[in-house]
Amino acid sequence: MPSVILTLSHAKGKDPLPVTLPVPFGVRILVASRFSGKNPLTKAPTNSPTKSTTTPHRANVTDEVPVVASSGSHHGRVAAAIGTMVHSGLEHAIRGIAFHPQETWLRICDANLIDDRDATVQEALNSALDQLRDVLESKTWNDLIDRFPRRRAEVPVLFLDARRNLHSGTIDLLLDNGNANSDSTQAPSEVLIVDFKTSHVEDDLRDHAREHGYFDQVASYAETLRTTWPDAKIAGCIFYTRPPQTVDVPL
Repeated sequence: MPSVILTLSHAKGKDPLPVTLPVPFGVRILVASRFSGKNPLTKAPTNSPTKSTTTPHRANVTDEVPVVASSGSHHGRVAAAIGTMVHSGLEHAIRGIAFHPQETWLRICDANLIDDRDATVQEALNSALDQLRDVLESKTWNDLIDRFPRRRAEVPVLFLDARRNLHSGTIDLLLDNGNANSDSTQAPSEVLIVDFKTSHVEDDLRDHAREHGYFDQVASYAETLRTTWPDAKIAGCIFYTRPPQTVDVPL
């Protein structure tokens, strides 16, 4: 299986860590006009001079990064930004597309109304990158994704609650044993729904997931997928990132 290199670097200049990720067959890795033949998952140097009076890295931010506008306390907004950053990094790794930490973080900070120049916010960026790096290096993560040839990130779904009210949601990671070619219509026989949670939990993870409604959420996704793949064995898990570990969802 082909692989790509994702380089993660700290805001304070600590040594970057290259992480090699397998890329499923059929995933489009780069667009030549954007990346000009360079490794799309390696952050380009930012010390080259520019004549523009606009902050260069803000001017180049694209709309590919998911952001969540947040209200509430500063601490709450920073926590939300960390979670969004980790989700974004994992999504890019799953899709095998370029991930630019600094640009992504600026966009997330703007959406959450926090100042990226604040020292505590810089520490939050380092925390998010540490968390992302820990996940991508973990046996838990690699064992999980190695089980399935087809991997899809941020899959939108519509589902009904217990009162038959219609809701929309997003499956963070959808794994199945169908053909890894993204254009394939082959129905899988085995499917796994993965829901990421980036908060640190000191209590029993299974109790935490149940009490916060995570089991019900994944069960709703599973019910929806059964209408598409009625013969597939569908399972679910909650993937806690701090530290990386999973909790199976009873379905």
